[in-house]
Amino acid sequence: MHRRSIVAVLTTVIVLLALPAVAAAVPGHRAARAAAPAAARPAPLAPAVAPRLLSHPLGVLTGTATIKVHVYRQDGNPQVGAEVAWGVFTDTDGASGSGPTDADGLAQFTGVPAASSNNGEITITPAAGDLYYDIWNLSWPDAGFDAGYQPGAIQMDLLAGGYFNDHFSAYPEAYFQTFSQNGDAYQEADSSQAHPATATLMQAEPQVLNGTVLGGAVQFWYDEGTEPPIGGTAVTPGSTVDSGLTIDEATAQRMFNFTWASGKPGTKTTIRFQNFPAGWVNALSGASESPSSPAFKDYGTWTMPGGTGWVARSFTIPTSARAGYPYDIYAEHTDGPLTMFEPFQVCTLVPSKATVKAGTSIRFSGRVPFNFYAASPKAKTVILYRRSTRAGQPAGKGGAAVKGWTKVRTFKTGTTGKYRSPLVPITRTGWYALWYPRDNYNWAAWTSVVKVTARR
Repeated sequence: MHRRSIVAVLTTVIVLLALPAVAAAVPGHRAARAAAPAAARPAPLAPAVAPRLLSHPLGVLTGTATIKVHVYRQDGNPQVGAEVAWGVFTDTDGASGSGPTDADGLAQFTGVPAASSNNGEITITPAAGDLYYDIWNLSWPDAGFDAGYQPGAIQMDLLAGGYFNDHFSAYPEAYFQTFSQNGDAYQEADSSQAHPATATLMQAEPQVLNGTVLGGAVQFWYDEGTEPPIGGTAVTPGSTVDSGLTIDEATAQRMFNFTWASGKPGTKTTIRFQNFPAGWVNALSGASESPSSPAFKDYGTWTMPGGTGWVARSFTIPTSARAGYPYDIYAEHTDGPLTMFEPFQVCTLVPSKATVKAGTSIRFSGRVPFNFYAASPKAKTVILYRRSTRAGQPAGKGGAAVKGWTKVRTFKTGTTGKYRSPLVPITRTGWYALWYPRDNYNWAAWTSVVKVTARR
């Protein structure tokens, strides 16, 4: 499982992200959990106490402190082999280190700088399960500190229903993210939980590190969530606190693209929003999942009109968005913790010549989405189609008869989605589109349509 990057948060948040099954039939829900790009987008609620361990300059500060970090499971047993990292930062300098916990759940570090002004941070990644903890805004003296971390949990019921689904069988696993406060320290805890095979009601127990939950959000999908009233809940190590809440998916806020959104950089796409209360303000942004080219874009804020109907908003994918990767449109509540996103799959279809003499043969090249998280991505079999009159993207699935379109060539891409077609004779002016199949991360879809002009 691939984690999204740490984001700056102002209020405490619980986030649950449920994975759709590979066979999910709803357009817009991909076959695996999406991971937001590292440092791709600034949070709209950016406090002075944001976690900094993954993005700060390192290697300057020195010290004599000894840090002892004890890591436990909720049942009190030690977390063996968990990776513990520490960081100390000033505005310009920093230092960090990391290492695993031993058989007693202890990780110990020496020669650590003091963190005298809430400028220390600890992250913990247990060896098993989908767990992650981050504690920041910490202080410790020249001598260091000795601390233990054991999560508790907050219990709530999740009721499936509404537009996306009516039971949890399509969600193989649920993912949680909680933020709590303990003194000056802010704490994040990510955890996961398997769903029942078939059910409309499940009991969720997201982990929380020792402290007070100040607010929260629950996400049923990456594009659907809500903010339950859980403020003031206190959680102690090893405890499970019943919030008494039933969170109904049917009334959740959601954003959705009603097509299998795909096309070239610069494409305009329409996303619809539902169930946002009047006056709710979303900060809208976009970022590519490409690890080397995030192409961040700020789309501004949008005050929602209210009501339960769908309201539409158009977004233009940046021309710098990298083909082969999804470009994610984010909606982040400016007055709360809920953050959702909707992906657009960026792909290209480029003729070697856009205008040729009739009878000339050309090639088409470009790139389609590939499962860049897979250890060994696979080549895809793609199909090139043509028609003799102007049209938008084809409807329906490639590989069978596509109304109004004629199959031209079938060929394979490389393992990273790049392709170069066999020679295609151009006898008359035509419009071309390429269909590509799904994988375990991306849905099947079409490229944008391109025109090739044949001169007589």
